[in-house]
Amino acid sequence: MKYKVIQWATGSVGGWSLKEIIRHPDLELVGLRVYNPDKVGKDAGELVGLPPITGVKATDCNADILTLDADVVIYCAMAFGQAQPMLEDVVALLESGKNVIIVSDYIAPQIHGPELRKRLQDAAIKGGVTLHGTGIDPGFLCDRLPATLTGLSTEVDHIRMREVADLRGHPNPSMIMDLLGFGLPLDKFVIDPSHPGIQYCATIFPQALYTLFDLLKVPLDRVDIAPPILAAATHDLKVASGTIKRGTIAGITWIFEGYRPEDKKGQPFATHEWSWYLESNLKGMPQADGRYQIQLDIEGTPTLRTVIDITHPEDPFFMPTAGAAIRAIPDVVAAPPGHLVAPVFGAWSPRMARP
Repeated sequence: MKYKVIQWATGSVGGWSLKEIIRHPDLELVGLRVYNPDKVGKDAGELVGLPPITGVKATDCNADILTLDADVVIYCAMAFGQAQPMLEDVVALLESGKNVIIVSDYIAPQIHGPELRKRLQDAAIKGGVTLHGTGIDPGFLCDRLPATLTGLSTEVDHIRMREVADLRGHPNPSMIMDLLGFGLPLDKFVIDPSHPGIQYCATIFPQALYTLFDLLKVPLDRVDIAPPILAAATHDLKVASGTIKRGTIAGITWIFEGYRPEDKKGQPFATHEWSWYLESNLKGMPQADGRYQIQLDIEGTPTLRTVIDITHPEDPFFMPTAGAAIRAIPDVVAAPPGHLVAPVFGAWSPRMARP
């Protein structure tokens, strides 16, 4: 079967996705939504370094996209600071009868509250299509993968997922500096719920825990968010996203803890950590030796430890994110209307836990 695909946005993730759609024999590109005025009217191939012979021209008009006949939309627009426009886009696409795979949110839409979740669900039912949020983390490495690994365990006491990323080669200053807060003086990093970066970290990252609990059919009582751990640069740094001055933030760790109703405070069932740095060997920061690394620990019977190193000559961050979206297309198109959480097979069940 050949799937008709629309690519929405061609930034860090969208560019990789578009390139894969063009080159994949089972995918047919039928539409392309862009935001940069300089890209409008250009052939899709030209935008990703391929021959300009796809016949699909980039547009910045939503109406042009909504009227197209397509099986699925790969939605890669930026999430931070754009929550409401993104919601309106996704609802309109679903209601127009297009399946949507999104890489920037809605992996676990319940984190945004019942009203938003219902609106997405109603839109999908109205259009007779499916919404699926995916990505690298959350979306795969710290939810679907540890859930699958529990299939080896007869007992599970605690699951720890840790992402450790050397971001010196990350080329996106709007994310690294403006959103996440690298390069700020330590005393200027304020936990302000209205700040897009804090909103992003507090609503995107914990979705791995929501999904993990969902896949294991474990009741989730709450997710606690610890104050971020900050580390200062020991000298001026030149990195791909800009300059980091000595004494400003060069390392950040976020820790999220997921509790069952029976868990006591300080004893979570699952912990999800994000540690990023722009300088190696910072005090108090875990290291990935210049790589993008996932460390998974499942304490139980047996206890498991898995370390995943993700390498790519150009982009270990965004290319795999696009891969997760592309690989999901057949299952999303075949799924019943509504929201799809990618299933796992043979995971541990709390029904089999010790008394």
